[in-house]
Amino acid sequence: MENNSYFKSVLEIFQHKSSSLQEFLDFALAKAIELTESKLGYIYHYYEDRKEFVLNTWSNEVMKECSVVNPQSIYTLEETGFWGEAVRQRKPIILNNFQAQHPLKKGYPEGHAPLHKFMTIPVFNGDNIVAVVGVANKATDYGETDVLQLTLMMDAVWKVVDHKRSEEKLKKSEEKYRRLAENISDVVWIADLDANLTFITPSVQKLLDETVEENIKKSFNERFTPDSLKKILPMFQEEFEKEQIPGIDKNRSRIIEAEQYKKDGSTVNVSMHISFIRDDEGKPIGFLGVTRDITAQKKAEEEKSKLQIRLMQAQKMESIGRLAGGVAHDFNNMLTVIIGRAELALMKTDPSNPVYKELNEIKNAAERSATLTAQLLAFARKQVIVPKTIQLNDTIVKMFGMLEKLVGENIELQLLPGKNLWDIKIDTTQIDQIIANLCVNSKDAMEDHGRIVIRTENLIINNPDMEKTPGLNKGEYVCLSVSDNGCGMDEETKRHIFEPFFTTKENGEGTGLGLATIYGVVKQNKGYIYIESNPENGSEFTIYFPRQI
Repeated sequence: MENNSYFKSVLEIFQHKSSSLQEFLDFALAKAIELTESKLGYIYHYYEDRKEFVLNTWSNEVMKECSVVNPQSIYTLEETGFWGEAVRQRKPIILNNFQAQHPLKKGYPEGHAPLHKFMTIPVFNGDNIVAVVGVANKATDYGETDVLQLTLMMDAVWKVVDHKRSEEKLKKSEEKYRRLAENISDVVWIADLDANLTFITPSVQKLLDETVEENIKKSFNERFTPDSLKKILPMFQEEFEKEQIPGIDKNRSRIIEAEQYKKDGSTVNVSMHISFIRDDEGKPIGFLGVTRDITAQKKAEEEKSKLQIRLMQAQKMESIGRLAGGVAHDFNNMLTVIIGRAELALMKTDPSNPVYKELNEIKNAAERSATLTAQLLAFARKQVIVPKTIQLNDTIVKMFGMLEKLVGENIELQLLPGKNLWDIKIDTTQIDQIIANLCVNSKDAMEDHGRIVIRTENLIINNPDMEKTPGLNKGEYVCLSVSDNGCGMDEETKRHIFEPFFTTKENGEGTGLGLATIYGVVKQNKGYIYIESNPENGSEFTIYFPRQI
């Protein structure tokens, strides 16, 4: 009958559907109390490494009868009295007259449920005690049968406890890695030696806008751009060849950058960290990869490179300006002497004298050279100017008729003046220089006909686009733009367009000082000039003049 009760209790424990380990042990304690015909019971976990008891549960009857204020749930082995002997002696302990005096008893707190008969057993896992289970207040004395049945029951229970703990640990681990896999931005993947994917994390959805199922179906060649395949395939071949080298590092890895196709056919820049997966003998059986989106990084690097190029260009223009200014100043002084001496010689020479004509040619050549030096001085910001507050629209309107004649009747010249334009401070002759040179430059970019648009407007710059307008500061500006629908310029031409003597025209058709002069004038007046142009799509020069208040 007793055996039947034992097996029945164990079977009920094994069949019990519990949602947690705590609930399972609560049920097991209830069955232990029932099996030993006790009234009360407890289960404490025991940690041998720190000699500490941690309460798992007291039976319901204990809780009903207990009136201890702030009952203790953790004990060190040294704190325990008689009930700790199960650990100290590493065997079951029985006390059938709990009220009798005993040297190992330390008593229990006031309000504790009264104990009459008591039995406690250690629960072993291998050589370690992992728990102590106690029951109390059986109507008759506890005996060896009670010890045996409770010990066997709790041994069986603890096997289930270990299993449930492993399950919970695995569940927590799976949940942890599942959340990690779902939330990491990097894509972790596994492929066989033929580069066929066998696993990929859900983060591929964020990277490529594809589900795991969609991505795994794609072939290796469908994943990357042709240029990227040219880099990746030789890398795989190289790594396979390295495997034949004695003593080669088996833990090596490679990092390679590539362009990978997204679901819609667009591309994303990625960095892939790839290594071999190996069997127990160290032979490659597949690839482990981590793919990271570096599109933003690549864009930042490109923008940084562009800014560095522009900075170097600005520094070069500054150096050229200083050189040109110094040379032009000295040369201009010499030309002044040449022109003056030629004029004096002409005054003393009869026009019928053959020398008169030669002297006149010398004077004309010197004056043309002086015009060039004046342009160089304008580029170097060395020219003498008389700036005053002007209304840009009024200045352009006054010279519009001259501009129409300058560009010719086959070119449509359009003016789009901004309303209520702010004042600027500049020498009016410099404005004439700028607009005339820009219109001539646009005219030369067209064959027989075309359109030039001059536009003015007020602009408040709060967030300058440093890619399009490097160096532009926040502020209020009067903006002048001259655009055309001519042949446009490539990137290489745009990099040199403001340099003195740089020209795309044939020899003898231009000095290459027109745009250099504009650049110098704009900088002299604390302005900014930018160009947007593409081959066959025309050009637009935009100048920002600080508002004069």
